[in-house]
Amino acid sequence: MPESGHYAYFSSLERTIKVALALYMLLLLAGSAWLIAGIAQTWEILRRIDNSAFYAVLFSLFAFGGVYYVVSKIHWLGELHIWLDRRFFGFLEKSNEVIFQAMVRVLESDDQSYARDLRSEERYSMIHSVFSRLAENYRLFDTLMESGIFRSWIWYWVMNYGTFTFSLLTIGSFAAMLTGDDPFVRTLFTVCWIAALLHLAVNLVLGHYLTGMTRKVSESIVLTYKPQITLMLRDSIAR
Repeated sequence: MPESGHYAYFSSLERTIKVALALYMLLLLAGSAWLIAGIAQTWEILRRIDNSAFYAVLFSLFAFGGVYYVVSKIHWLGELHIWLDRRFFGFLEKSNEVIFQAMVRVLESDDQSYARDLRSEERYSMIHSVFSRLAENYRLFDTLMESGIFRSWIWYWVMNYGTFTFSLLTIGSFAAMLTGDDPFVRTLFTVCWIAALLHLAVNLVLGHYLTGMTRKVSESIVLTYKPQITLMLRDSIAR
């Protein structure tokens, strides 16, 4: 695939992740505002407004556009993903460890022992260095894209957003249920904890699937590019 094809592919993935983040942020903001204002009171106000459904949809579209504009300016999504993964599941670190172990097997025993004694930050730096230097190989990226691993990771992050969003809304609605007498809060609490559990379950399934896929793909890459990877690792260790 040419460079323009790679760019279009990753641009599509970036749009997907930003649309998802904007949607979940909007859900979190709307749910929080609903809890603060009172669900019953808000519902009564909407009932008194003519064409309230139309205005609600129109406002939601404008609100989504505003949130998406803010999200599109964010340049630290990678840090957000790392933070969410460490707080919830840790599959990113597990996958990095799988890649590292697959790579260091190409080294001689002494170099393997040295590499395995490195701290996690140093291991990640080594992995990043190797893949950065392999990035010019279009065949490698074609193989990775055909495997579907990039898109699977995107959906893993999307489910992370959902787990985080509905966990916060579950906590908020539970607190409102204990401290207030709004009859609709119990319904919101039920919806939120079910949604949180569903996202959690999908996250766990995707995480284990990605760990296995990462092992399969990394072993295939190491087998195909063993001479280059060996030289790069030796160069990293020599530094």
